[in-house]
Amino acid sequence: MSLNLFKKIFKISIIFIISIFLLRLVLSNTYEIYQHNIWTSWNKVFISKDWHNEIVFNSKWEAVSDFSNVWSYNFYHPINKPFLHFRYDTLPWIIWWNSESDNSSKFQRILAFSKDFWLWIISTILYYIIVIIWLVLLYILYKIIKKNREKIFNKNYLIPKIIILFLVIFIIPFLVWKIININ
Repeated sequence: MSLNLFKKIFKISIIFIISIFLLRLVLSNTYEIYQHNIWTSWNKVFISKDWHNEIVFNSKWEAVSDFSNVWSYNFYHPINKPFLHFRYDTLPWIIWWNSESDNSSKFQRILAFSKDFWLWIISTILYYIIVIIWLVLLYILYKIIKKNREKIFNKNYLIPKIIILFLVIFIIPFLVWKIININ
């Protein structure tokens, strides 16, 4: 076997392993928000401690009886075994439906799963953007304190600026995180 062929096989295997890892990461964090909100919105999904049973409530806190959005049984744990959960729980729902009374189309079910899939990806990207901004602001605060150490401790010159930076660095990211994690 030539060295170039070995390098190509190695690169392909590394790409495959990384792809499987990323797919597992995304599938294990794809929550069923849109999947239980076909034809409606504001349904909330609650899952039992063993992750097998679900119940769905509407905005009036009534159990949902619409077969397009009703609860489903999970054969496999969606976080611990995401590939099996997708294969035996999610994929059959996408291909067929919850029951014969389910009036959602296959396109609607694929769209709902896709929205949940991309919701996690986008929220994760936003999270890391916020973390990077937060770290940059911390660095700026550090530089301001280091440069103006005498003024800070001798006068009230920079105290308002430091309070504002503290709010920007700690309070605003916390509020953004709370808004993102409203579910």
